[in-house]
Amino acid sequence: PPCFDKIEVPAGSPVLLTWGVPLAPATAPAPTTTATFTPVPTPTPVPLKVPGIPASVALERVPPADAGVRLEPPCFDKIEVPAGSPVLLTWGVRLAPATETANYLSDWLTATAYDITLDGYPVTDRSTFNYYLSDGPTLNWWLTLDQLEPGDHVVRIVWYTTRRITTGMDLFPLDGELDYYGPGQANEWLCRLTVAGAATATPTPTTAPAASQPTATPAAAQAAPLGVFEGFESGTWKRGDQPYGTLNLTPEQRHSGANAGKLSYSFPTAGNDFVVFLKPRRLGGYPNAISAWVYGDNSGHYLNVWIQDAQGQTWQMPLGQIKHTGWKEMVAVLDPNQPWPAGHISGPNDGLIDYPITFRGIVLDDIPDSFSGSGVIYIDDLTSREVVVLPTPTPPAGPVVGTPVPSGATPYVLRVGKHIYEPWGAPMGGDVCDAYRRHAFDDRIQMKGFNLELLLTNNSTIPVPDNWYPSFVTAKGRTAQVCYYGYAGSGPQPGATSSMTFFTIVEPDDYVRLVQMNINGHFLQLCLDPSGAQSSCQ
Repeated sequence: PPCFDKIEVPAGSPVLLTWGVPLAPATAPAPTTTATFTPVPTPTPVPLKVPGIPASVALERVPPADAGVRLEPPCFDKIEVPAGSPVLLTWGVRLAPATETANYLSDWLTATAYDITLDGYPVTDRSTFNYYLSDGPTLNWWLTLDQLEPGDHVVRIVWYTTRRITTGMDLFPLDGELDYYGPGQANEWLCRLTVAGAATATPTPTTAPAASQPTATPAAAQAAPLGVFEGFESGTWKRGDQPYGTLNLTPEQRHSGANAGKLSYSFPTAGNDFVVFLKPRRLGGYPNAISAWVYGDNSGHYLNVWIQDAQGQTWQMPLGQIKHTGWKEMVAVLDPNQPWPAGHISGPNDGLIDYPITFRGIVLDDIPDSFSGSGVIYIDDLTSREVVVLPTPTPPAGPVVGTPVPSGATPYVLRVGKHIYEPWGAPMGGDVCDAYRRHAFDDRIQMKGFNLELLLTNNSTIPVPDNWYPSFVTAKGRTAQVCYYGYAGSGPQPGATSSMTFFTIVEPDDYVRLVQMNINGHFLQLCLDPSGAQSSCQ
């Protein structure tokens, strides 16, 4: 191994399995010293960092008597909510009484966190999070939801623990052992509710909402096709919890159409200030990038987008730092394996973007955190894409030594070499590449391992770096983590061809359909069939 082709074995023949590891020549042994034993103290477990609202910030108080319709997850039926009625979200956990050696209530208040979303929006206002104790004892959590728009809504609660804790009870399951949770995600509940249409009432004068407090616009029922899905011509954006800006429509500056979005920000503190604006829109197809035209102020602040996938995971993806003035197109690649500021925001986290996806909003984040001040940028033509074409890089100032590109030749050519799917186990810990290095796979969970050799021909005059690698998208629309067997000299020089082998894991009923790369601003794409061979993209 590794074996790229199926091996033919004659009947009755034994099989010799062999592999090797190259080693450096032996050197003279170091002088022998008498080993001494120094006791190593047992380290104190470091609490796991988890998302959501920490239980430690909750206020101890009972809910009001007129709190409205009670929503008590887990909910097995859709809950009917009268028009105009508030909603009380509440749940409880039964704990054993404290003993001389264990205080279960204290553990639960200091080591749990709750990631709550309403229709995909994170519920982040900590001042609404409360608890009270009842007989048992039972620890009851509760918060109230604003009056909801008529129609269907979804409330999701994912709760986590920062360390391993117990209720001190044997309830779930009833097996003679105490129930333990964590560290990490402990459980997830989902409630669906429908709010009746607005009740008839005597009309009263209303005041238009202030420009700095835009109201939410429900996600469009029809998915937007690939292309421009937000032209800032109509509708309003809902600002998040941070009151550090406004986003309004204006004709002052525009890239196309009659308006653009004017994002005015004011970051007052020397800490990390940011502002979020939400306007969900379902996106059709399998976009792997979102772009926007941005009229920059050369502030250096990060402009990010939020997306939510089919599993309820919300991801942040960076359009980049605003280091320009005037109009410029900025592109956010939808890849959860990017470094900060890309990352997981809320919901479960399987490390993958599961299609279809919904655009959720825009975030402006100050850089550096110590910045305090104000400014204005304009945004127009938010666009979903299935390919990423980056701006052509600026050529080097000095002469470039290499083979000239023949007239009409494509600068880079990507081809499939050897390829094989094999039965594989699931990666322990979730990180495919780390599991491969540690040989840590759970063979009880059936998956498929895929080895793919790619041949890259460089017809340009610019050498390709050694660390070139593709992204994989499966037939189910999932972005697969890619691991590669890198080596010095794997980047082809001008006029040369190099090969590199890549590895990933997919589910038994899935396969890698798209192989995509950007080499020096040139987008390359291959389509594969279920065996891993190159096929038509039609």
